[in-house]
Amino acid sequence: SYNVMQARHPTWKAIDETLTAYIPADTKERIVKAKDSRKPISIVIPQTYATLEILLTYMTAALLEDPMFRFEGVGPEDIVGAILLEKVLQHQCYYTKAQMALHTMFRDGFCYGVSGVSPVWLTEVGWVSRKMPGIPSPIDQMLGRVPGPTRVSVEEVLFEGNKLVNIDPYRFLPDPGVSIEHIQDGEFVGWIEADSVIGLLKEEKTNDMLFN
Repeated sequence: SYNVMQARHPTWKAIDETLTAYIPADTKERIVKAKDSRKPISIVIPQTYATLEILLTYMTAALLEDPMFRFEGVGPEDIVGAILLEKVLQHQCYYTKAQMALHTMFRDGFCYGVSGVSPVWLTEVGWVSRKMPGIPSPIDQMLGRVPGPTRVSVEEVLFEGNKLVNIDPYRFLPDPGVSIEHIQDGEFVGWIEADSVIGLLKEEKTNDMLFN
């Protein structure tokens, strides 16, 4: 899959250049900038870049309106459950900034003709301060005193829920045996991820499938 996909990379890099607002400073402008960095010089906005921004603005307004993921019950008994599920998922979207992930997916699709996003289960663990009842010492027990509450730091799950992770098109590995619009009909789909030791250790802490 990578051997097939990398043939597209030079074309994609050329597209990246046309979708970037840039400053073509000539000799005269470089002299002006050297004298005073605050002086404005010409900025080029490519027409393809402007068109892309218009398309993204439309997609954002049309598809990222709250609630993004909407549910309806099959019967009267499902109405309350559907409403609760919609609220829970909307809260997770706010917390994990799902709108940004979907916006990036739209942009990759318009730019490269292919884009991917993967839902993952996120578990965040951290230290929080909790008020705990005081533990009486032997002297307190002898005198009949009840110690006041104390604050201690405990490690707890801060958040647990769905998160959307964008897949870099340059690292996306679909099945080349099927066309990209029929990706669900392929034998496989994968992608390459770059991580650090700290990231792996953090994931190991909340994932029983990972160790050592």
